[in-house]
Amino acid sequence: MVDKKVFIKGMEMLSIVYPKFELNDLRMEVFYKVLAEYDDESYKYAINAVLKENTFAPTPADIAKKIESLKPSENDEAREFESRLFSVSTDTLIN
Repeated sequence: MVDKKVFIKGMEMLSIVYPKFELNDLRMEVFYKVLAEYDDESYKYAINAVLKENTFAPTPADIAKKIESLKPSENDEAREFESRLFSVSTDTLIN
């Protein structure tokens, strides 16, 4: 099950990249209900893939499809990038 802190971080990243992707309680709840069953690494991989590939904000189904169709890379550099991407503090980016 995806950790709620990891889930929220992914949602924050989506809201930064896609300006019309506004975070609110209902959106968070719907996305979490669809994606909660996945593990942290699969979720992070899917968010990273969506950020690289999607022109428009994803639906929960888009992220779930990424998880189902993609396996986390065995490449150490890709894993390191995913880790760094999720370690970025959204609080300090604007300052």
